[in-house]
Amino acid sequence: MLRAAPDFKGRAVIVVHFGGLMADVAGIVDVAARRGVAVVPSFIERRDDGSHLATFHPPLELPDDAVAATALMTRTIEEQVRRRPEQWVWMHRRWRTQPPAATGE
Repeated sequence: MLRAAPDFKGRAVIVVHFGGLMADVAGIVDVAARRGVAVVPSFIERRDDGSHLATFHPPLELPDDAVAATALMTRTIEEQVRRRPEQWVWMHRRWRTQPPAATGE
């Protein structure tokens, strides 16, 4: 589902994240499609010795549908968060924009 979201610049899509519905930006999908570039998941983890480990995963095979593509990226991030939850920090109020069913629209 595509919709405008007051807490995002640009358009937002509603996807499942950790079992709940949330709004996410579709901008990465838009740029990748428009420019024909790959989306390469990458993560940095802090190690116990104070160093950092950067990992780069294979490029995602994004579907043409913006919602499905954003959901795939969200699942990829969720997998990393589940692997190292103690290193996940999120400042944005991720669930502020609610899907229409939740708001009665």
